[in-house]
This record gives sequence, structure tokens and C-alpha cells, in this order.
Amino acid sequence: STPYTPNDFIDDPDILWHIDHLGLREAWNLMTGISRQTKTAIIDNGFDGDHEDLIENIAYIEPIANNNEHHGTAVAGIAGMTTNNGIGYCSVAGLYSDLYLYLFNNVPAKIIDATNAGAKVINMSFINCIISQTYIDAINYAYNNGVLLVAAAGNCQCSGSCTIYHYPASYDHVLSVASLDKNDIRNAYPYCATTYNDKVDISAPGWQITSTDSSN
Repeated sequence: STPYTPNDFIDDPDILWHIDHLGLREAWNLMTGISRQTKTAIIDNGFDGDHEDLIENIAYIEPIANNNEHHGTAVAGIAGMTTNNGIGYCSVAGLYSDLYLYLFNNVPAKIIDATNAGAKVINMSFINCIISQTYIDAINYAYNNGVLLVAAAGNCQCSGSCTIYHYPASYDHVLSVASLDKNDIRNAYPYCATTYNDKVDISAPGWQITSTDSSN
């Protein structure tokens, strides 16, 4: 289909390479006219809730999560920074998704809170190295309520191994996502090598992704 090009898209392979790599502009064109309908929850280390390219898409931010942290701000931007607003850049789902942002303390409770708030997607870009029944119960609750749970496969943090299971990605009912570079090769860079094992469900762009930053 004909690509839909928002006014904050930059056709530069070094800035927004993942957008065309995933065929998102063609997908957006097919979705023209669809109203905002997806609530996306992100559980992370915190966010810049006042960022000019996020604030319009933030439907809810947990007060303690509005702490200006970099990682959560970047993850929120990749998923849902405001698109076609003439500011900054475009995002994967910025045209169609409202953001619900939670701090990653007591994660099982936040999974339940997000589910009860009507989230259809819950993103968890962090890892633990041990299994928790409390996590399993919360994940099952969300899954049984029709929520898609997505988590980073990990960066080889657990025992320094790239094949050991990392959680929450390796729980049942969680979509485990590994990271690829611009050449569709598994990220193996020293500080962000991606985990790979039989729990990984899918791989996606995860290297040099332009997004919102807590200081910009």
C-alpha cells in the first residue's frame, strides 16, 4: 500500500530506521481513519511525564513514576510518542494508542492495576533472574482478561549468560522479544547483547532506536 508519512517522520536510515524496517508507514496507511482504541501500559523505572512529545498521549501516569528517568521515557517514546504533531519524531503506535505508565516496584500489583484499567498491551522491558509465583498469578490474571503481555528477552544479565531464562519474558503467556540490529542480526554488542533461548517468541529492531529522552 502507499506509505502514510506523518509530519514528524524523517527519512534518515540513522534516525528512524526501524519504522520502515517494520513496514510501519504502509501499515499506518491501511489504518487511516481508525480511532484511538488501544490502551498500552508500560511498567518501567520511571518517565518524564511532562515530555512535550509524550504528554498528549499519556492517559495515566502513576505519580511516583513521574521521576524523569531515561529508560522508561525512551521505552514510552518508542511505543507511543505523539505522532504527526510536528514535534520530535514518530513512534510505532503513537497514532492509535494511549499510554498508561507505571513504576516497576511491586510489578505484579502493577500488572493487575493496568489490567483493571483496561490495558490491552502491557510492556515490561526489564528482567529478573528468579521465578516468582506472585508474578505468575498476576500474568495469568492479565492473560485471562485478554491482555497481551510483552517483555524484553533480556541482555544476558542472569549469570552473564545469553541463554539462561530471563523473567518476566520467559513466563508462560508473555511474548518474549529479542533484539536485532539494522542487518537483522542478533545484538551482540558488549553492553546490550540480547538473550536467546527457546522461550524467545519474536525478534525486532532494538539497536540505535531514536526515541524520547528525559533530558530532551
